[in-house]
Amino acid sequence: MESISQKLEGNFFGEFIYSTEKGAFLRMFDDKNSWPKTTLIYVDFINLKVTEINRNNSSWNVWKGENLGNGKYSIEISPTESIEFQT
Repeated sequence: MESISQKLEGNFFGEFIYSTEKGAFLRMFDDKNSWPKTTLIYVDFINLKVTEINRNNSSWNVWKGENLGNGKYSIEISPTESIEFQT
């Protein structure tokens, strides 16, 4: 099984981080020149796994997270687009 650090090694991360009770959402880039191509990921610290949620071309820098309750979250990746994810 690949560890979290092995899975994330070699990638770059934006300023966005949204912590939950069990993990964190991060904005991941394949390399330092791949902006705005990015991937929203969830790092689950309980089960020690990384989930790629969405690949996108969002150039918006002010991503926001919202807890919708019962382990469901909404991540706003642009003024008009949000992604929901159940942990």
